[in-house]
Amino acid sequence: LGWDVGIERPFMDRKFTIGFIVFQNRIHDLITGSPGGLSLINMDKTRTQGLEGLVRYQPATLWTVEVTQTYT
Repeated sequence: LGWDVGIERPFMDRKFTIGFIVFQNRIHDLITGSPGGLSLINMDKTRTQGLEGLVRYQPATLWTVEVTQTYT
């Protein structure tokens, strides 16, 4: 089960867009690697949450450049 909430704001005739997203996911029975990567661990319950930011530039209709950063 998860959710996310965000906002995007275009500028300069929609050529630039800035956005921010907050998210959270609750996961049951996640299988992940151990810290050394030598074995697998089954986690009964876990949660991921964070913030994501984006900057998008669209110089032409068929061309888009997007940079995102996620903090978890």
